[in-house]
Amino acid sequence: MGRIRFSSGTLIPSVSEIVGYKSGLALTRRELLDSVSDEETVRLLDESDHATLVILRSEEFQQIIIDILYRIGNIPSPNYEWPTDELFRKYKRDSRRRKIAGQVIDLFMEFMSSESEKNNPGPVNTPHFLMLVAKTHGVAGVRIAFVFLDIIRNFLHLNPFTKFRSVNWKDTAQLSDLFNTDSLTTQYGQFFAQRHVDYLHGNFDNIDKINWRKFEGLTGEFFARLGFHVDMGPGRDDGNIDMRVWRQDADESAPPAILVQCKREKRKVSKVIVKALYADILNENADSGLIVTSAALSPGAETICRARAYPIQRANRDTLQHWIQSMRTPATGIFLSE
Repeated sequence: MGRIRFSSGTLIPSVSEIVGYKSGLALTRRELLDSVSDEETVRLLDESDHATLVILRSEEFQQIIIDILYRIGNIPSPNYEWPTDELFRKYKRDSRRRKIAGQVIDLFMEFMSSESEKNNPGPVNTPHFLMLVAKTHGVAGVRIAFVFLDIIRNFLHLNPFTKFRSVNWKDTAQLSDLFNTDSLTTQYGQFFAQRHVDYLHGNFDNIDKINWRKFEGLTGEFFARLGFHVDMGPGRDDGNIDMRVWRQDADESAPPAILVQCKREKRKVSKVIVKALYADILNENADSGLIVTSAALSPGAETICRARAYPIQRANRDTLQHWIQSMRTPATGIFLSE
């Protein structure tokens, strides 16, 4: 592999530009350094501004990019291998599919060498390739071809020397906005940015630090993706009701199915909050209530819910982690673009 030379002050901007392009997420210098797991690499990056020249092997540079992409939740693993090796490994215990996988790889190499693909400046002509696979290997071959194309997509995404990325983001989201702003406006999501979901998937402990309004947005986003209609409150002066939720087919003039109260706090939710939410349920004739907390309910709050049979559900820290897992960008689709 070749070597890359970085003059003074150019290494961090180069890393930042590639990470931002691939992930659609802009990091400050501090956020970038905090996203590097290896202390020696942190020192290398931090001191590169004062070095006359920094020389890295191309695979070392790629590993830095991959490490950061993994730490910010953009990719599911910091490990990678050649697409053919990964495909064979996937089917190593299934001799029939492994044989088909080898044939699919051969067909792909032949297809990529064809004149039509040599003159194609864009990504792989997926429909054409899948049609060829279907003719020779049927449904089983097409399924393996989908897996192989997805592996290739991920492999190209991890390559800092290509312009390919798994999602063609229309904008760049600021990571700092997750913690510092209360805006719920986003191009990728209804109330909460997808890239921030992915970040929290890899950095869940930071759930305590996100902006309180973003915490409400995360809750609203979860219900919206389940198909519920969500009426998000104004954030302040909301009468202690952060959002009202209706089932998809419900008349919105009818009482809500759920009244939601969000508490992004380290301390446990008190019984005063529980009593207030129950009063709101009665007042609005809602079906139930939900307390979403980054901590848990206090023993007293739990006791009063059970003893008085309040129709109040609880979404605690473990529940939030499950929500984020379910909303994380899936590793599916062929050359996905948005």
